[in-house]
Amino acid sequence: LGLNNNRVSLINAPGIAKQPELKEVVLSVTQDSFFANHRNSNFGDLGVAVKGLLDDYQRQAKMNESIQSIEDMQ
Repeated sequence: LGLNNNRVSLINAPGIAKQPELKEVVLSVTQDSFFANHRNSNFGDLGVAVKGLLDDYQRQAKMNESIQSIEDMQ
């Protein structure tokens, strides 16, 4: 995945062919609070923040299974 002019191209990502609206996603600090808070974070801090989001999602969804990857979420 690459970031070019605040756009992420997901054309080659698995499962995106079924959802054409996700082939290119615009990241904007005005619309995405996670991106606004972490756009200048290093890889380690970003990983911790993503893990925190996943943990919150698991708690809210009250899921019994563990989400370990993007594929698990899909």
